[in-house]
Amino acid sequence: MKTRYVFPVCLLALLVNAFSIYNYLLAICTVFLLLLLLIPRVFILLTNAAKRQDENNQNFAVRQIGNYGKQKTTRQLNRYSIVFSLIVINLAAAGLTVLTYVNWDATGSFIAQHITWREITPVLGAIGFILFIASAVLVTIYGIKMLRKEELFNV
Repeated sequence: MKTRYVFPVCLLALLVNAFSIYNYLLAICTVFLLLLLLIPRVFILLTNAAKRQDENNQNFAVRQIGNYGKQKTTRQLNRYSIVFSLIVINLAAAGLTVLTYVNWDATGSFIAQHITWREITPVLGAIGFILFIASAVLVTIYGIKMLRKEELFNV
């Protein structure tokens, strides 16, 4: 699974949940899903680009980036950080989903008083919830496949 397939789902979930005032907590959690998706990908792209360069043309910074992840302890720490992040993000997703539906009536009364697009917010809330669950599942699958496949995380 590639980042280009997961990223649009997460971005759409963020936008829909932000405009659906019901799921504002899920929109905040989606930002962390995006970070969990993008930060490891940037590290992987940087280390792969540094490894492809000719060793004679590398400066100190490029050499250090290229050597990142060659030691077993670095790979173990990378692996533990991704696993811990996946656990925390999924627990936060479950907790914020419960909290969103516990406060559903209070949010509904706020929307009825202050929001002009209140007719479509329940529809956006349902679509946003489905997109959020899909993005959480896709980011988890992506993280697990990344842990198995990428050299930066193999122990």
